[in-house]
Amino acid sequence: MRNLLSSSIFFIIILCSCSVVHYNRFHISKDDGFEKRIDPVIQNGASALLYKAGIRIYGKYVSGLFLFKKMNDTTQRVVFSSETGITFFDFEFSGKDFNIRQCFEKFRNKTLISTFRKDLKMILMTGFHLAGAESVKYKKEEQMIYRLREGKEYFYFYLEEHTCSCLKIENTSRCFKKVIILLKKNASGVNSQISIRHKKIPLDIDLQLIPRI
Repeated sequence: MRNLLSSSIFFIIILCSCSVVHYNRFHISKDDGFEKRIDPVIQNGASALLYKAGIRIYGKYVSGLFLFKKMNDTTQRVVFSSETGITFFDFEFSGKDFNIRQCFEKFRNKTLISTFRKDLKMILMTGFHLAGAESVKYKKEEQMIYRLREGKEYFYFYLEEHTCSCLKIENTSRCFKKVIILLKKNASGVNSQISIRHKKIPLDIDLQLIPRI
């Protein structure tokens, strides 16, 4: 029993140490006076984007449509609905404020709503105080990365070299990666594919842009 406990503790320490070493390889880079900003998912004058959505959660699969809608300069809404028009949830984001306008019963779980809220917050780039972010680089790579700390969590925003377009977002604790979001743009610079992968819970979200006709 004692050997098993010792082995478990040793295994946890090794995992934690490896992850910490990885993130310790980031070093602070010079800002060179530029303003910290990240282009949001809704940009280039668009007021709304519609995606085909697939969500895998705890062994179940739910498909439907994801609508990102910009209401004004400060407020955005995200509506997830079935293809037949049933609204699964309707969330409103305004800076750090979050409002549940509608939520279907099977999604009305405090932990699940909190998870969706944080995922969508990262995609929308809302509620983050970027002025307090550090500009970091990994080893000798030139890719621009913003690192933002909120409480015991860190957010890493990986940007294109010559623009403020985000390619990847990582949400981590001190030791472990928690969420990875991959963003793929089309020729027009719009996020055509969004992939959300959770490392601690069995939840994956895939979004495919539905082009305007």
